[in-house]
Amino acid sequence: MEKSYSMLSLAPTICRIMGISSNSISAKPELPLKYEGINGERICLITVDAMGISSLKRHSMRIPFLNDKSIGNIMRIRSEKPCSTAVNLTSMATGKDFSAHKILKKNQKITCSTFIDIMSRCGLSTAAVSYRESTLLSIIANTPARIISSEYPRDDETAYLTLKEIKNRAHNFIWVHFMDFDKVGHRCGPYSSDAAKAINNIDRLTNEIYRQCTDNGYTLIINADHGQHGTDGDLYGVHDGSSDEDLFTPFILPA
Repeated sequence: MEKSYSMLSLAPTICRIMGISSNSISAKPELPLKYEGINGERICLITVDAMGISSLKRHSMRIPFLNDKSIGNIMRIRSEKPCSTAVNLTSMATGKDFSAHKILKKNQKITCSTFIDIMSRCGLSTAAVSYRESTLLSIIANTPARIISSEYPRDDETAYLTLKEIKNRAHNFIWVHFMDFDKVGHRCGPYSSDAAKAINNIDRLTNEIYRQCTDNGYTLIINADHGQHGTDGDLYGVHDGSSDEDLFTPFILPA
């Protein structure tokens, strides 16, 4: 069976990349990366909602950038249960599972320490970018991160704001939440033609962000909170944790 790593490994991994101590933020080990080859001064983390490894495989013809940049660099990350966005974004940020952080819905606020808090204590500037109703923006609202929100529920708008922030070089860490693929999957099914168009657009936007990151000294990381599987004849998408399609997500450090 292909090796997978815990979502709880993300917090200490991000801290290690940025060269700061995680202060025992998680009992899980860091991901086995070649840290000495990563520029950790500035990081842009794109979390694509519901983009499981199964979706990458099913839509492989629609993601030329991710296919080109992730060869040999995809790690399988296992989502936490309950398999929801709020649970897994919080687990990423804190290195703790649901039983410890208790965040189930987007209107809850994280009360335990996050990697954003640790960065702030180390004098690093952080920002989060997404649509104003993003679960990410909601749950980290009480952290030191600057919240940058779009009025329009489209990944294109989120990407536009992200590109501006990268070019400004004002933040050491930028966390981006793309939401379109999850919304389209719920409405039409994760393997539908509409989902294929959504992930193709994500691939295009991620390529633009990668180029901007390269030009401005940022390291780009791409991951997901959970996957999604089809139900009712694949007409609708769900992520209840009952399927490997829900649970296994990618961690991509573009080559």
